[in-house]
Amino acid sequence: MSNNGQVDDASVLMQRALGGWRGFIATALPSLVFVFVWVFTYDLNLALILSLIVATLAGVMQLILRDTLQHVLNGLLGVVISAVAAKFTGKPEDAFLPGLIINVSYGFVYLVGQIIRKPILGFVVGGLIGDLTGWMKDPKKVRAAWVAGWFWVGLFALRMLIQTPLYLAGEVATLGVARVFMGWPGFLLVSFLSYRVMRPAFTHSAK
Repeated sequence: MSNNGQVDDASVLMQRALGGWRGFIATALPSLVFVFVWVFTYDLNLALILSLIVATLAGVMQLILRDTLQHVLNGLLGVVISAVAAKFTGKPEDAFLPGLIINVSYGFVYLVGQIIRKPILGFVVGGLIGDLTGWMKDPKKVRAAWVAGWFWVGLFALRMLIQTPLYLAGEVATLGVARVFMGWPGFLLVSFLSYRVMRPAFTHSAK
């Protein structure tokens, strides 16, 4: 990143948003273990225990490498919330309910931002590069963030359209698979597309 708050490389955003590849793995792995074990065994306790073990190992690795534990805790928090939801209702599919609610909430907020031409993605990227609102003064940056923002709206909408019927039908196994493949892979794909769209505008100062 340059001194005037510009995006110079995708690795900068990756490092700040996810803690780099190590942070990404530490965040995603406990959730992935929880979903896979839960889907294939229907044993909530086993899924939670194995997720805790994986999170602990990831935490130890982060400490050895002198990295923050924030990303491990983020991933673990998602697992705990999912387990509590399923335990509370006694319905296996409710392990995925918190994720669905969060997805709908993000989708709504992003959509509103797109409609009023104040793309949330611009604030997200601006915050990561130390230019929270300055980008709004440059029409090219606003347009780039607005165009890229539709990728995110599309991702949230696609998750809702596919996962909500599966949740309502109680198709736990299929819902778990959909959650995995539309989770971090979808996030990384949309992040890459957004970077490609926004980079030209955010790497040049407004003239």
